[in-house]
Amino acid sequence: MTALVLLAANLVVAGSAAAVEDDTGTVLPMAGFDSLIVDTVHDRLFLSGGSTDNKILVTDLSGTAIGEIADEPSATTLALSPDSSTLYALLPGQGAISAIDTTTLSEVARYDTGGQAGTADRPVPTSLAFSAGRIWFTYTQGDSGGLGSLDPADPAAPAARTELGQGYTVQSSPKAPGTLAASFKVAGQPELDVLDVTTGTPRITAHAPGVWSSRLVITPDGQGVATDVNGVLRLTDLSRDTDYSSFPRGWSLDGFAFAPDGTMAVEGWDGTGSLVHESVVTEQPQGTQRLRTYDFPDFQSTGITVQDIAWTPDGSRLLSVIDTMGTLRLHELLRPRAAQTSMGITYPNLILNTGTALPESGGVSSALPFSAGAVIHISRADAAHPSGVVLPDAPLTSDGRFTFRDTPPGTGTYTYHVRYSGDADHLPSDTTATIRVAKVLSIGTDAGSYTYGATAKVTAHLSVGFTGGKVSLYAQPAGATKQLLKSGTVDSSGNLAVSYKATRATTFTAVFASSFNYFATTVTKSVGVHASVHGSLSGYYTTALYGSTSYPVYHHTAKQKYTVSVAPAKPGACLRLLVQHYYSRSWHTSKDLSCVRLSATSSLTYSFSYTGPVGDRFRVRAESNPQDTDTANLPTWSSWGYFMIRT
Repeated sequence: MTALVLLAANLVVAGSAAAVEDDTGTVLPMAGFDSLIVDTVHDRLFLSGGSTDNKILVTDLSGTAIGEIADEPSATTLALSPDSSTLYALLPGQGAISAIDTTTLSEVARYDTGGQAGTADRPVPTSLAFSAGRIWFTYTQGDSGGLGSLDPADPAAPAARTELGQGYTVQSSPKAPGTLAASFKVAGQPELDVLDVTTGTPRITAHAPGVWSSRLVITPDGQGVATDVNGVLRLTDLSRDTDYSSFPRGWSLDGFAFAPDGTMAVEGWDGTGSLVHESVVTEQPQGTQRLRTYDFPDFQSTGITVQDIAWTPDGSRLLSVIDTMGTLRLHELLRPRAAQTSMGITYPNLILNTGTALPESGGVSSALPFSAGAVIHISRADAAHPSGVVLPDAPLTSDGRFTFRDTPPGTGTYTYHVRYSGDADHLPSDTTATIRVAKVLSIGTDAGSYTYGATAKVTAHLSVGFTGGKVSLYAQPAGATKQLLKSGTVDSSGNLAVSYKATRATTFTAVFASSFNYFATTVTKSVGVHASVHGSLSGYYTTALYGSTSYPVYHHTAKQKYTVSVAPAKPGACLRLLVQHYYSRSWHTSKDLSCVRLSATSSLTYSFSYTGPVGDRFRVRAESNPQDTDTANLPTWSSWGYFMIRT
């Protein structure tokens, strides 16, 4: 395949290929093609026909033909005068250069480049430029050649020639007045020269032996010259300004062009159909960055080759002349300076536990930073919602990072579509991530609540297919830190069990560690634990058996003492005391104290007396956490303490 690479400066960032805007383009009524030049004054394109056409086609900037200049046999290189009033066309087979009025589109003069027509040693012009009021051309003449010039005001005047070696290409720019860059071969060895032509006589100001380029382009600031092999060289001394070291060996730059702001477009291939993926841009001291790559269809199967490229005057479009099996087209690449973006999510296909929140993260790579307020759009699709459920947008950082959280509503397969819409400086991009949600990990206990000090059996279970997985079990009692109880591989049934002595409300946690294919999964189970409340009576003088219940017996003048202790210790906490009297064949509450405070030792002794009928029966008990303010332990009643009153 062939490709166009657009570059600017600062940071090298890879990205996916930009979408194809137009693979067809406008058909050009030409039998052949050699050179494209943009007339920025008249918003026109001039296209020479090369060795297989005898005209120069004139189109608007979209490739629509508006005229042609006939009888320009085998025209190749084109050049414009600085005011764009005259187009010069090289006619190598004629040994001539024609001058064309860009308003009337008619030839107004033809200049002879020298030598006797029809002779074997006649100089053959090879390239063309305009500078310092003169027409300049390189030429070859057998094993020699050089640089020639013509006075456009005097078509009859003979060409002036300076022998410098076999001349191949010459380039000028209004931004570098009176300066030419030209490549030659001297005794078979290549060289690149910078020449001062302000006086009309060429003078070499910089010389680089061993440097060869079949195409030269002077940079928009007039400070450098881009070559197809040796990078961008400074016009002052031909020292290296920016190189092409990022290109793999063997890659060929078939064409390049500069936008007015210095953005460089490069077209090329490696000879086998692979893509050109990166190159350089000039005038940016921080380095290079690729904005985007445009891939033409595979020329090996469709026959597409890129003949030449050029920017529109405002830099908003990049024009390419392409040849598809002999049909020439003008292709327009829109928004060529908008940076290519490539979106990625940082994990592969995953299995999550049901109810697990998905902390998704990823990034949008681009050569240019993202502006404040940039967001990505997210949707989640499943079998029940194939068109997707829209989720809240996620902000994009200036360097392209994003995060969001979502909890899939149940088991099944979910596809997250993450999309960046682009802006004036960035092309859009999107990606998807598919996640399978199953109940992978669960945790259970042998009871929902426990008495104080009881042993809880805690079991973590991995679903079928995950046997051999490693699970860790933790316990976190209320008010305490989490502690690891056990870590290990589940058994053949997928279980890992542990025993734990419970003294207060506890949250048990099972963790299935993350791996390449699976997200770290955590599940919890909380259990309540009753407090231990123990009460005892004292101060009685004997006991009596009533049915199967033993009753402490008090004198009617004695005080009954009821002592209560609570574990775990809860100094200052409230206890509820309840005293009941048995009569009329049932128990009736005679005292209900809602809050009696525990001492510093988490105990209390309550004294009370009864003057009721001798021989009556009573009972007493205590409740911890009567006001439900204790989160560590569940409310708990002590057992009843029975007693009797006698004389």
